[in-house]
Amino acid sequence: MTGFVVGVLLTGLVALVWRYGPRLLEALHEFRLATLRGMADDEIGELHRQARLRMQRVAGQSWRGPFEP
Repeated sequence: MTGFVVGVLLTGLVALVWRYGPRLLEALHEFRLATLRGMADDEIGELHRQARLRMQRVAGQSWRGPFEP
């Protein structure tokens, strides 16, 4: 009886993976790409901020952008 229940559960699991596996893999791939894009945007923003601060130090002035307090 236990073997039958385990077999039914495994068959159901295989059917779910067969049915929804490709969609799940595609969704995970899109999520990973979006995460990498977000990290790249953050890094670019940080590099831009550092370059602006360096230029301010060189010029001897303190310029604030429209989005900074």
